[in-house]
Amino acid sequence: MYIEPDLLNKIIKSVKESAKYEKDYYNTRITELNKELISVKNSLDKLRSKLLEGIFTNEEYEEDKYKLTTRRDKVM
Repeated sequence: MYIEPDLLNKIIKSVKESAKYEKDYYNTRITELNKELISVKNSLDKLRSKLLEGIFTNEEYEEDKYKLTTRRDKVM
């Protein structure tokens, strides 16, 4: 199979551009997920503090902790 050099160059350029867009997408997504993970960890820390301060009951703590750890696990 023979491909004209001009066509081959266009194909290569297109593949490289596509790969760049895909790489950019995944880098952006990783950044977003890292921010989400930090947010969940901060929320878990605040939740523990509220339990220790007596603001939350153990049941409330466990319920919110379950929601946050489920969210964290989805991010990871």
